[in-house]
Amino acid sequence: MAKVSFVLFGLVQQILLPWVVGVDGYGEISLVLSVVSIVNNVVVATSIQGVSRVTAGAPAGQELTAFRVALSLHVLFAIGISLAFALCASLIASAINAPAIVTPLRITAGVVLCYGIYAPLVGSRGDGWRDYVAFILYGHVRRNRVDFEIVVSRFHL
Repeated sequence: MAKVSFVLFGLVQQILLPWVVGVDGYGEISLVLSVVSIVNNVVVATSIQGVSRVTAGAPAGQELTAFRVALSLHVLFAIGISLAFALCASLIASAINAPAIVTPLRITAGVVLCYGIYAPLVGSRGDGWRDYVAFILYGHVRRNRVDFEIVVSRFHL
């Protein structure tokens, strides 16, 4: 179900966003997202693989404990990465010659944090509640990302 929602959210977002924010706003959003996607892909891949290996390798009956430890470590990792991303926003923006996107990059550090918390939930061996929490958190991350994109475009932050 999460994969289907991922595809649907992404498709609807890409179709509607240019109409909502205009071509220039869509260009700025695309630039910000291209930068943050690099970080998100690393965070998501390492979190899913790491938590999956830890929980799969845990002794029988210890899966939940292993998951809790792995989640705690990945939340700390996500906080550190998102903080570093926010602090490096001006350096990143000047490296790609786009000083106007410093603030949006700093704001998207929150998206990096959300993905860093969401991804370990996906990497777990999912009993029902973890799948539900991951789906709900993912929906909030996607919705807030679209809200963020609209605000950035409208107010030229």
